[in-house]
Parts: sequence; structure tokens; C-alpha cells
Amino acid sequence: SLAPNPADRLATLEELETQLSRWLFRRSADVVSRLAGLVTNIALDLCPSKRTAAPAEATPPVETEPPDDPAHLKHNLERPLTSLIGGERTLRRVVDHRTGGKRLVCLRGAAGIGKSRIALEIAWLEIKQGHMAVRVELHAAESVAAACAEVAAGFGRAITGAASDEAAIDAVANVINAAGPVLVVLDGFDGLVDHAAAILGTWLDKAAESSFIVTSRRRIKLNAATGVVVQPLILPPPGGDPLTSDACKLFMDRAARVVAEFAPSRAEAATIARIVTQLDGIPLAIELAASRVPDFELKELLRKLRQGFGVLDDGRLAGRGKKTTLREAIGWSWTMLRAWERRALIQVSVFRGGFSSEAAAAVVNLGDTSRSVSAVLSDLRERSMLMVMTGEGDAARFGLFDSIRTYVQQQPNATEILAAARQQHAQHILGWARKQHAVAWTHDGPDAIDAMVAERDNIVAVHEYALARQPATGADVSNALLIPVLLYPATIERGPQGLLTGLFEEALKAADALYDVERGNIDAATWARAMALDSDIIANTGRAADGVKLANRALATAESSGDQQAVALAHYSRAITLRLNDQMHESVAAAKCARALCQRTGDLALESQALNVIGGVFYDLGEREMAAGCFHAALAAASQAGHYLQVARCTGNLGCIYADRGD
Repeated sequence: SLAPNPADRLATLEELETQLSRWLFRRSADVVSRLAGLVTNIALDLCPSKRTAAPAEATPPVETEPPDDPAHLKHNLERPLTSLIGGERTLRRVVDHRTGGKRLVCLRGAAGIGKSRIALEIAWLEIKQGHMAVRVELHAAESVAAACAEVAAGFGRAITGAASDEAAIDAVANVINAAGPVLVVLDGFDGLVDHAAAILGTWLDKAAESSFIVTSRRRIKLNAATGVVVQPLILPPPGGDPLTSDACKLFMDRAARVVAEFAPSRAEAATIARIVTQLDGIPLAIELAASRVPDFELKELLRKLRQGFGVLDDGRLAGRGKKTTLREAIGWSWTMLRAWERRALIQVSVFRGGFSSEAAAAVVNLGDTSRSVSAVLSDLRERSMLMVMTGEGDAARFGLFDSIRTYVQQQPNATEILAAARQQHAQHILGWARKQHAVAWTHDGPDAIDAMVAERDNIVAVHEYALARQPATGADVSNALLIPVLLYPATIERGPQGLLTGLFEEALKAADALYDVERGNIDAATWARAMALDSDIIANTGRAADGVKLANRALATAESSGDQQAVALAHYSRAITLRLNDQMHESVAAAKCARALCQRTGDLALESQALNVIGGVFYDLGEREMAAGCFHAALAAASQAGHYLQVARCTGNLGCIYADRGD
């Protein structure tokens, strides 16, 4: 009821106005303003003396309505319905920065990496400490004016009469300043990064007691900004307990929320480890995958994920009224890219396991833009579409998440761009790998093999692309045959041998399938080398007879090619497989043929290996002195060739003979 005195009535209605404003804090600023104005007009009608005439010809000021008391405004935050898992380290870094006096901390990272969630956790820490925090969603703000309106609404205000962006920024600065000590979370600042200095610089300057957490996929270039890159969750270690990793813990927690008593077996835990690894440790992707556990067995879910991320489109996250898909999150980042950045991202998606700026320059064609490839890579990194895996500057090695790779390769214009990029990728990688292979057994070999191991995924990708194209051509199959030949030294030394076996088998099968159709278009020398090396592997895995058969095929193919080095390698492989098949005299004969050809071509490394086989046969037959002579000759040839691995083998063989003598 209203008091009998008009002045008391006004006080009562003014209190009602304040209460209504507070109650409607989270409603739109427009509704708040209208209700506040209605109550004020009633009060003025009841107490006309309070009315004042507006000054004539006055310039309308920039105002914020309603004049709520910020002391009662604690927060507008939603309460998390799930626990934070895996972001604790980043959270601690941000807290440390803020404790150290940093007023503007920018969380940067790829789509779905967990920036918003960490920012929300920090805001709740402020609330729990009795401080004020306001979170503002800016993903949809397409202009400075729109962003200012959203921030004002976050404080329960509406901006009216702003004639320019600068005026709107100043008005919001006044709103923030009036709130006193407050943490403002600006979530999704990507579209405003180019205006960061004007917006954030002004607010920091004019609202001295405020502090800010900003999330963005783009780097904010502001001296006052402290950047924190949000990294993917820690993946399960090879051979360790998969469920101790943050990525697996998150999957387990979210799966348990949709499946009662979710308790995976050891085999299922290993599948979960493969799932989170397939998802690159991205929290959003892991949560969406966990939400599909009621619909699929874990192995089926993994199979679908390996086919693409469409299975995540139907995932629903706990506590969200609408679907949030990984595709949507990446798509929003994609729309922020310029045309040449999109083209470059599609092209570098053909790389596997990372790439250097130099390698990208050999593959990427930017079209008409004057931007350099290295500059575009830097831009994509700053927009969180690429990550730096190792190194910095010119030595940086870039990579991209599989989810981003899948998205960009599914774009309508990607097919033609990808086809050209894969050809350039294959040409570059094969040329580079040939150079490393040429020195793999020399004194420079350790560095070359290290480099080959680092680029192994890219080398294997060339093999996959060659055999994936349908119909395959002789050139495609020749490239597929060449890949395991080039990888042979690095894989023999570092493994895994199973990879090499699989590459040989797939390429040789494809070659056999094309034999009648494109026999003349398959490089016979490369085919012979692939069969020769694969025969060694087969024979050393207990299938000596099969190895002999393949080595015989290798010799016939090599002789048809006219390549004497390929013929020598085939003879050498026959010598190895025949020895393992207990055909000692035939083995020595084949090794002598290999040595004779090597002496003609000057291949000292292979000559040393042929002598080593002959010495091994003599050793098996008990002819120690003859074996020692062969090993000494092999050691001399290997030393002259600079074949460090062969030097070690020959030295070891001589050591066995000396040990037998008692020397």
C-alpha cells in the first residue's frame, strides 16, 4: 500500500523501481528500461513537484538506464552443472597472473578447447571470495556498438543516445567504473580483436578498479594483455594406464552421467584412450563423444570417429538446452578467415604429423594475394587454426587438429584444391626423402634418420594418397612402391617393422593388380627394389621359402628394367633369403653375383653387405678363417663407403670369430 504523504509515496515507488530492476537483472535491458520508466512516471504523477523542465536546445547525453545500485549486483553467471577436469593447470596460471596484478588476461585457443569454461570457473572464484563478476557473451556481436550494448546489458543497463562507437565505449566505461571492483568476462571476443585497443584500452583506463578475462581464438595485440594459450587435455601415455590422463578422466566422468554405473573393462579403457587420442584431447569433442556412449559400443564409436566427426553432431552436452557441435564451433572460426587463409588451410591439411614453413611453401599456392606463405601461417596460428608443435620462428613446426582437418576438407570448394595440394605434397616429400635416404647409412646417417622419423607421417601420407586415388595409375603405384623403399633404413633402425611390412604388402598388391593393365607404366626398378627388401623382411619372420620366391621375382623384374643397381640388390636379397632357407651354396653364389655387379657400379656399401653374407655362410659351415677373410674385406669396403651401420656389423662378426679363437 502507498503512504498517505506524496513524498513518502515517491520514496516507496522509487524503492519498488530499484527492486524491479534487480529482479529483472538477467532480462533484456529494453524490458528493464520500459518497466523502470513506467514506475517513474507513476511516481511523478503522484508527486508533480518532482518534475523538472528539460532545458531547451540541449544535446541528448549518452545515458545508461536504469540507475541500479551495483553494490547489490553480485553476478549474472550460470552455474556449471559438471566439474572442471583437465583445465586446472591453465586455471592456476590465470589466477597467478591476476594475483600478480595483471588486469587483462586473454585466454586463446582453438574451437572447443575449453576457454569459456575456464573463464567461468575464474569468475565463480571471484564470487566465492565475495567479489563481483559479470560475464558477457560476445560471439554474436558484429560491431563495436553491438558489443557495448551487450556489456551494458550484462550490468543491467541499456545505452541510449550514443552517436559514435567512441561514445558507446565511454558510456560502458562509466557503467563498469560505477560498479567498483568487478571482474568482467568477455567471452568470444574474436570479432572485436581489431578494436581491442579502443575497447579494452579505454575500459582499463577509465574503470581503474575493474579487471577482465577475455576469450578469443585470435591473439589480442595489446601491451596490457597477458596471453594464456589453452592447450588440449593430456592424452594417455603409450603403454601406461590410460585412465590416469585428463582426457580419459573427462570422458569417463561425462559418460557416467549418461550411463548408470559406467565401469569400463581394461580392454574398453584402451578403446577410450584411442577415442580421446583420435579427438586430439579437445574437451568439447570428448564430451560430445561421451554423450554418445548410450548409442554405441565403444569400439563402434571409435570406428565412426575414424570415418569423420559427424557422429558428434547428434551429441548433447549436460546442462545445455541446445545442441553444441564441434562442427558448429569450428565453422564459426572458419567464417572469420579471409579467402586466402581458407585456401591455405585446405592445402596444409594434406600434411600429417606437422610441417615446416619451408615445406608449406613448397605445397601452398595462395593465388593472387601478396601475402607470403609464412605470413599466412602466422595469421592462421594467431587465429588458433594452426598450432606450433615444436620450435619458434623459422624453426617452428606447425600442425592442426584432426577435427579442423576434417572440417576444411569437407568444404564445397576443397576437392580441386586438395587434389593439386596432394600432388605438390607428394613431389616435395619424395624429393626430400630421396636426399635423406642417400645418406642414411653414412656418417650423416643419424641426422638423416632422425629427420625421416620426424617426417614419417608425411611420408606414409604420400603412400596413402597414391593408393587412395581411383582408378590408380602406374605413377601412383610407383610412388606407393617407393615409399617403403625410402623408409627402409629409418624403420630398420627405429621401427616399427610392422609399418614397413604393411606398406610393402599394400603397394605390391596394387602393383600386381595393375600388372596387366599398366605394366609398362609401373617403374620396374622401383618395383624390384620393393620386392627385394620385402623378401628380406618375410624371410626374417620365419617364412624363408616365401622370401626366396619373392626375391626370385625381384631379380626377374630388375633384369627387365636394365637397372644394374636394382639387379645387384635383388641378388643380395636372394643371398639372404637362401641362407635363411638353408640353401648355403646357392646363397654364396647369389652373394658373389651381387658383389660382382657392385664392383662394376662402384656400390661399396652393398658390396660390403654381400661379403658379409658370404662370410656368414662360411661361419655357419664352420669355415672360421674363410669367414674372417670375408668379414675383413667387408669391413674395409664399409669403411671406405662410410656405411657406419655396416662397419658395426662387420666389427661384431669379427668379434665373434675372435671370441671363438679365445683371442
